Amino acid sequence: MSTIKDQTDQELQEEMTTLMHALTTRSSTNWEADRQRLGAVTDELESRGYKIS
Repeated sequence: MSTIKDQTDQELQEEMTTLMHALTTRSSTNWEADRQRLGAVTDELESRGYKIS
């Protein structure tokens, strides 16, 4: 897996959607790691000027 900073905006948005789905449907196999990754992905998107609500 590439680092967050190396990913394109589209890749980050797709990863965020996947992580949100896994966490909200409780299909995540590693809830804490996925929650932390989602936070990092969200932070990176916000640093690029996206508004996440």
